[in-house]
Amino acid sequence: MNNKLERKLSQKLIDMGVTPNLKGYKYLLSALIYAVNNPKGWQITKAIYPSISKEYDVTILNVERAIRHAITKTDISTTNSEFIALLAEEVRLEGE
Repeated sequence: MNNKLERKLSQKLIDMGVTPNLKGYKYLLSALIYAVNNPKGWQITKAIYPSISKEYDVTILNVERAIRHAITKTDISTTNSEFIALLAEEVRLEGE
């Protein structure tokens, strides 16, 4: 895992109001890292949620719900997939 990428994404989440004490924080961080590293053709329900659920030994539903809850801590009203896509793209563009 790229520590620089993880730190950058962590700081962005914290700046947006998603705090590390939330379960969804670590799931969202994992989802964002996956999305940044796989910019073409990822699907949240077929690739990201199952991967995170295996990594943390929780259900896919728990992952989805925790990420949704974490996103509600931001001032952005969007779906999990849109939030992940937008933030991942922002980080990719900043890295260019």
